Formats: sequence, structure tokens, C-alpha cells
Amino acid sequence: MKNTSGKLILTIGLGMLVYTGYQAMTYRESLRLTQQEFVGLPVSLLSLLAVAVAVSLVGGLQSSGELKPILLADAPQPTVLRPQQIDFVTFDGRGSILSAVKTRSRKNGPAMSEQTSSATTMT
Repeated sequence: MKNTSGKLILTIGLGMLVYTGYQAMTYRESLRLTQQEFVGLPVSLLSLLAVAVAVSLVGGLQSSGELKPILLADAPQPTVLRPQQIDFVTFDGRGSILSAVKTRSRKNGPAMSEQTSSATTMT
């Protein structure tokens, strides 16, 4: 019985949400027809929205059934101990190759520019 009444309350709350959305659309349309600027929704629509959300939440909680507490003491202990677990894993990928190429280019870079500058001064 509790589950059925919760579903009914949830349906009523969702219907109220749809109705509030429809009313907001008609309010915006009436402002557009009268060429007024939209500043915000009226307080009556905002209060209806708050009531619809509250009714939907209550209906959702009642229709969900029995809520059970989470007990950590009843949970099975993990087979892997905490100090043995790795929190951060590093991978040796293409970064080491790119750093080797970068250091080689740094070593060859100034020598190449000196050769180019000496070649331009000879001609």
C-alpha cells in the first residue's frame, strides 16, 4: 500500500512540474505578445515549482521502499592491504623518447647555428 501511495504522490508531483513548466511558457508568450521585457517568473510560479519539487521528492522517497543503512563493519575485508595498493601509477611511454630527442636537439642546435653563421660570413 505504501508503495502505491508513493507512486501516486510521485505522479502528482511530476504532473505539477509539467504544469508549472507549461505556465512558465504561457507567461513568457504573454510577455512577448505585449512586448514587455522578461525579468523573471512571478512568485506564484516559483512557489508552485517549489511545492512540486517537494511533492515529487516525497513521492520518490515513499515509492522507493525500505531504505537500509550502510554498515561498514559487515562488509568483507579486501584481500589487498592498503599499503600495497598503488595510488599513482607512472608509465614510461613516449615522453622518454621525446625528452631524448629534445636533449639531442639542444646539443646539436648551437653547433648548427654556428656552422650556418660561419658559412654565411665566408660567402
